[in-house]
Amino acid sequence: RSLRDGQIVAQGLFLVAAWLILVFAFRDNDGLWFQGDAPRNALNGVFWRDLAGSDWKRPVDYAYSYYARYPALTITRYPPLYHLIEAVGYAIFGLTPWVPKGISLLSALALVGWVWQWLRRWVSPATGWLAASLFLMPGIVVWMQAGMTNMLATALGMGTLYHLRRALEQPDLGRQFWLACGLGALGILTHPLIAIIGPVGLVWIILERRLGWLMRPGALWVFMALLLALAPVFLVLSQGGEQFRQANLQLSRLWQPWTIQFYAKRLNELSGSFCLIITAISLLGCLPSLGTRWRELRLLVVWLVVCFLLLTLIWAKDVRYALICLPAVVIAWAEGCRGWHQQVVARLLPPQLTTWVWSGLAVMAGLASMIVVDPQVPHTRGIREI
Repeated sequence: RSLRDGQIVAQGLFLVAAWLILVFAFRDNDGLWFQGDAPRNALNGVFWRDLAGSDWKRPVDYAYSYYARYPALTITRYPPLYHLIEAVGYAIFGLTPWVPKGISLLSALALVGWVWQWLRRWVSPATGWLAASLFLMPGIVVWMQAGMTNMLATALGMGTLYHLRRALEQPDLGRQFWLACGLGALGILTHPLIAIIGPVGLVWIILERRLGWLMRPGALWVFMALLLALAPVFLVLSQGGEQFRQANLQLSRLWQPWTIQFYAKRLNELSGSFCLIITAISLLGCLPSLGTRWRELRLLVVWLVVCFLLLTLIWAKDVRYALICLPAVVIAWAEGCRGWHQQVVARLLPPQLTTWVWSGLAVMAGLASMIVVDPQVPHTRGIREI
């Protein structure tokens, strides 16, 4: 037990250290580089902070007057959760771009934390070291340095899938299922396109033969409550219309070459060629145990295929919308490494040394990424204060 507890602490410290390296490496980047959504997100948070200190009897008039002074205000274009968190941060730390960027940085740490728990629970405890490989992927490195809603939405989406996976271990509806529903709703209130995880979860439920769950009175009441909570927000967003135009699903996009190729051509921006090559090699280790591990692997296949199909059908195209696919790549990498460990490493090394193999693999991957992967994070320069 002491060895297991020590491994948990060591892995946790390793993940935090990897995160701190990226925080320090880009400490001069203010996170406002994605023009012009990032500055608008920052301003929206300022509005909610100022509104909280204003006369609540006339909030609509206040919003109109605020917009007259700051026409970049876009509170009817985005869901409010991210900006409300910003408002709290501004109230505590003052007006600084590190508030929205800090939300993205902490979201990235939470994202890796859920991946870490997934690896330890369903792959093997030793593979928890590999959760840090998510920080090697250019998509994560770049977007955790931006004051944007996408990293928080991705983290909440990952939390939803993790707790749904835990719920599927149980014979009946329980706390894990309700937690998954709550995190999913918070994710949609952060960025609506994270709703693509909904069909992923539905297919998982069907594969695990738990479709009857959704027909039970408790589930129906929860779904009704979530719909009532989300309805006012999306009613306001429908007036702006931008988020709904971004979705605009069309089946015809499945046979349009540019839509199918869009994300395929940007895999290097998402995961990096280094991580793709390592994942492909590691998956060869799954072949001898494919029969026994297929129940886990099929969840990853559904995850990636459903997300790819929905992202292809959606009109809006951007690398940041596909960030939710990257945890599945890390989990697949870990599954492959587990196979190689069972087939090769465990036969060559004594049991007491195998833990160090995983830690060494994680460290070597990090060092190799510093040589092979050089993510270029954009930044703003040359803006003069007047």
